Amino acid sequence: MNEPVEKYKEYSGAYSHRFESLHFTPCNGNESYWAEGFDELIRYDLRFKYTQLKNEQNYIFMRIKGELSEEGKYGHLDMYNREIVIHEILEAKTEVPDTCLKPYKEDAVN
Repeated sequence: MNEPVEKYKEYSGAYSHRFESLHFTPCNGNESYWAEGFDELIRYDLRFKYTQLKNEQNYIFMRIKGELSEEGKYGHLDMYNREIVIHEILEAKTEVPDTCLKPYKEDAVN
């Protein structure tokens, strides 16, 4: 008997929810994705968790199940090359590992 194929992959990374900028950067990744909730309930949960947990850097750590788009133009003013549609939030917390903030730290230096 065949095992069912998992439709969504699990990702861990830094999430930020600011004005016209909703993005998710996977840990050990080099680019940020436009982040979108699958439905209104997920979108509400993303806003709620972010508001409750954000740190002084305005990021939170999230472990999610999501679907990554093909390359294209996404988000506000098409600023992102990919979009991740979040279907489930598995974990959210204030502490963000340094490996998830690497692209942000590089931007701060440049």
